[in-house]
Order: sequence, then C-alpha cells, then structure tokens
Amino acid sequence: NAYKLVIPMLLLHGTADRLTSYKASEEFARNSKNVTLKLYEGGYHELHNDLVKEEEINDIINWINDKIA
Repeated sequence: NAYKLVIPMLLLHGTADRLTSYKASEEFARNSKNVTLKLYEGGYHELHNDLVKEEEINDIINWINDKIA
C-alpha cells in the first residue's frame, strides 16, 4: 500500500540496523511516489543516538526546509 501515500515522507535508515531491514525501506521508497529515503552507512536502529546523529539532524532540517520553501 506504499503507493497510496500522498504526503511527503522522509525515511531514514541505518544499513547496520539489526531490528529492521533497510532493504525493506528501500522497497517501500521504490513503491512510493512521495518518499525521500536516506540511508546511513553503518548506522544502527536509533540514528539519533548513533555516530551519525549530527548528519541525521542536518538531513531532517534540510528536508523540512526544502518542503516548506
């Protein structure tokens, strides 16, 4: 049902996540029209508590700014 998504969505996923598959996020994004997928190489499940925290926060801010511009 990913194709039914009509609102913009930012999907963030670490490639070393052991709880959920980043491959599933890739598939979801492929089947959606309005999804931006950002993968973090070596990132785990809680990116906001990970080594990529600063990059993730900047990506979120930039994505929001792009959507409201």
